Amino acid sequence: MSPSNKTSRLALLNPLILLLISLTMLLPILNIIAQSLSGSVALSTGKVILWPVEFTMANYATVLHQAAIWRAFGISAMITVCGTLINLIVPKFFKVEAMQKALQVYKTMYDEGLMAKDFASLDGNKWTNNINAGKSGVWNHNANLLLNWINTTKPANAKSEVIIIPSPVGDDGKGGMMKYSYTGGLSYIKSKVSKEKAAAIVKFHNYMITEAGDRFFNFGIEGDT
Repeated sequence: MSPSNKTSRLALLNPLILLLISLTMLLPILNIIAQSLSGSVALSTGKVILWPVEFTMANYATVLHQAAIWRAFGISAMITVCGTLINLIVPKFFKVEAMQKALQVYKTMYDEGLMAKDFASLDGNKWTNNINAGKSGVWNHNANLLLNWINTTKPANAKSEVIIIPSPVGDDGKGGMMKYSYTGGLSYIKSKVSKEKAAAIVKFHNYMITEAGDRFFNFGIEGDT
């Protein structure tokens, strides 16, 4: 058989195969439509194949008078409309481009093993235990607990060193974690303390809430602590 004859036969055979496949899908649908438009006697006697017998619209009238059908139709329409609107309306506060960049950074870190594979399912206890066991290299937390982390990581590795580093800065010049509410605390001065010491204690507490004091207690002295 020459290649040209083989090609011509395949060209004829392919449409026939596709037609047969199409018919296997189309014929059952035509049968269902024919049954829906046929009378009950014709249906019970098996006379309906591809064309309605004893044509009637009674079946459709019965279905369309069911309140449940219209209720289901309304729910489907509402879901479709709401879903479309949600996809079309993007909130102004949702920065799509910035979010995509952030997700790409996360993916890179995840692929390169720079972050825990189970980060999405870590609970607070396991997160803390990983740090104390020396399994974490970098983490975000409140700076005022720096001394706690230094003390808790020493048992796992006596040579470990915990320091504060600046947060990464993005293309927009912003960085760091979200703003936290203030950390509250309660202090009291014993009645037996002299007036001079009480005044010094109050002065010290006042210093803590100044800009210089806030910088000192959060970051220490540059090059020293």
